This record gives sequence, C-alpha cells and structure tokens, in this order.
Amino acid sequence: MNPNIAEKHAEIADLCRQYGVRQLEVFEPVDDMYNYEANIADIAFLLELDTEEDLLERLMNMEESLSKLLRCEAHVLPRSVIEDHENPDLRREIFNILEPVYGCQCH
Repeated sequence: MNPNIAEKHAEIADLCRQYGVRQLEVFEPVDDMYNYEANIADIAFLLELDTEEDLLERLMNMEESLSKLLRCEAHVLPRSVIEDHENPDLRREIFNILEPVYGCQCH
C-alpha cells in the first residue's frame, strides 16, 4: 500500500466516518495518472457509501479531503461505477489491484 495512505490511516478512517463511507479501497498508481516529472502519482479510490443521500456532495467532499490529507490528487468513484462498467477487462484489471483501506470485507 502507498506509504502515505498507511501513515494517514487513522485520519482516513475519520474522514470515512464523517462522510458515511462504508468501504474504501485504493488502486494506484495508474500509468496515465503518474506525473514522472514531479515524481507523484494520483491516487484513485473506490468507495461504498452508507446511503445515496447527498451522493455527489459527499463524493466531492471526500475527494477534496483526501487530496488535502494525502497532498496529491485523489480521485473518488462509487464502487458501482466499476462493477457496472461494460468492459469486463477493465473491471477485472481494477478489481485485481484493489487494496482495502477502510471497512473492507472486500468482494
């Protein structure tokens, strides 16, 4: 796991509780998300929320909070976006590299 995520695990768990995240998983770095000049990678997360209420607002707030905490671009997607994606190869590739971060009884 990204050492930055491991180091900030308690703070990430606090954010998950604050925004009603039931489960958070990470997949990174993705080649086209890596800035070789700056030697930093964007980090992408899949999450499941406890409810669909205020979905967009909570996703945006979680993304912004993770970006600030981790000091990099964090991207947050509902897990269902990948589960329902029409490309089975993409689904398989992402699910094979997922790492649990919070609340995972990972599928």
